[in-house]
Amino acid sequence: MVRRSPGYFGVKWEASSSSSLVDALGSRSRCGIYRLRFADGTAYVGQAIDVVQRYKQHVKDWNPLEIVGLDFRVEKREDLSQRELETVWYFEGAGNLRNKLLMTLSDGEGCALNDVVRPEDQDAWVRGGEVSSGVQGNADVGSEHAPSTKLRRLLDREDWPEIRAFLSTFVRSAVIAPEATAGRFWSVEPLPRARRDNTLGRELARVHFYGLDVLSVFEVRSRQGERLVANAIVAEPELNGWGERWKWLVTAFKLSSYAGEGKGLGYYQDVNFTSHRSMTEFFEQVQLLRAARVMTLARMRRGAIQTKGHTPELLRQILEE
Repeated sequence: MVRRSPGYFGVKWEASSSSSLVDALGSRSRCGIYRLRFADGTAYVGQAIDVVQRYKQHVKDWNPLEIVGLDFRVEKREDLSQRELETVWYFEGAGNLRNKLLMTLSDGEGCALNDVVRPEDQDAWVRGGEVSSGVQGNADVGSEHAPSTKLRRLLDREDWPEIRAFLSTFVRSAVIAPEATAGRFWSVEPLPRARRDNTLGRELARVHFYGLDVLSVFEVRSRQGERLVANAIVAEPELNGWGERWKWLVTAFKLSSYAGEGKGLGYYQDVNFTSHRSMTEFFEQVQLLRAARVMTLARMRRGAIQTKGHTPELLRQILEE
């Protein structure tokens, strides 16, 4: 049996379809790993010797109207526990798993972010609302800091207005209470040290969360000359049915360079923007905005970060009107 990625599922069944789960499975073995998908965008990963019988048990435990689909892949019986663990770890980065066991990331309960933004405000914000109350404290926005040499070099670039627009659009759209959370739960850095896995070009600015650079702005050289590319990582969009999935693909290809799923931090979409206008249009799509917010909130709930490279003066430049 070929060993598949933890993010791979050979069967993707929609509860609203006319075919049953049995029909979707066909002649495949029913032993393997499954992922239940719910209407609120959450999911549950589990193992089953007979996934049909396991699904029937879940229907008794949860409101069947909440379940929108099930994804499944065949695994050997002796590998189930290990593959279940790998799959939970794979998907948990998006922050929307209902699993309690096997998780390595915080689900928000008791996390340090709650001391800054109330949990109910976090939940409302990730669904598209704004945080108007419950925010404690403010970040250092650099009002008394002279620009560093790196920052001055960035500000002196002719394309600084576009760089700033990328950073501002992302931070204002996809980061909760940025004035209060910057420097503790995420950082912004000018001209950061080059990464070994960088294949795009020279990195001009970086927005970093726990264990992940969620946004990077690059200077890319090509035969047509130099251009800016903003690389952003968002969680898997919450899509119901093939209609919404097709709309997501069209939007992703139209507004950005779509790079598909990443590996290791959960199922996520890696997208590149060549203008801040396309990024703005991307975030105007409700599902896509939520996908970006789910990713940043999940990383912030994971914990505080080391802020060695954080530059408060750059933050001030981003947040000023």
